[in-house]
Amino acid sequence: MRKTMTSLVAIATMVLGMGTLATPTASAKPGWATVTSWEGGKTKVCAVANGNGTSTVYAHWDGRRYPTVGGQFRESGAGGLAHVADDFTISGWIYSHSDKGTVGPTISIQRPSNGWVYVLSGSQIGITVEVVLPVKALSTCPGAGRAVVPADRPATDDIAPRAATCVSKKEFRRIGKAMRPGAVKRTVGARGAVVTKAEFSVVRRYARCGGGSVVVNFKRAGAGKPLKVASRFKG
Repeated sequence: MRKTMTSLVAIATMVLGMGTLATPTASAKPGWATVTSWEGGKTKVCAVANGNGTSTVYAHWDGRRYPTVGGQFRESGAGGLAHVADDFTISGWIYSHSDKGTVGPTISIQRPSNGWVYVLSGSQIGITVEVVLPVKALSTCPGAGRAVVPADRPATDDIAPRAATCVSKKEFRRIGKAMRPGAVKRTVGARGAVVTKAEFSVVRRYARCGGGSVVVNFKRAGAGKPLKVASRFKG
């Protein structure tokens, strides 16, 4: 799906509308949070700690908000998960498909609890929007018995003195929503490396001072519109 259909996303956009990235928040069903979405539905995600340094990340596609207007690109959608390696290589995509107006099956992958996970929302013919975020930023699944960690919770660890091409704690705080990639580059002093990109989203990774990475998710509001910061995380 990801490799063969992306070139057709621009066609689907005229019919479907735009995808969005969302900071995970509480949803109608406790524990499930919308991480990515587009006009046709939402990718709902949550996680459960396994007690051995790993977590199981669950997701399903919720297409109940599909418009009632017909059309070949409105008949199905999909949410997806994938593994993010230490070098931020993405692999092992799995999908929750559903027809218009229905909820897809629950899918899951295991990830290190201090690692990252990839989430997507897609149309029948390609990916609309995708995001990379820390597993610890996800809501806790219902009945897991662990407190939810908000996605925008600031880190409390001390950051080492700034190196030439890393993002300091102060610089991270200055990365604001709606900033364009060029503004982020001027703010942090680095261009960052592209982790993944779709028709309406780009994920960039930056080195974090003191170790680790900063990931910034950009999205565009429409065809030809500029990319702007939708969310940012450090881990």
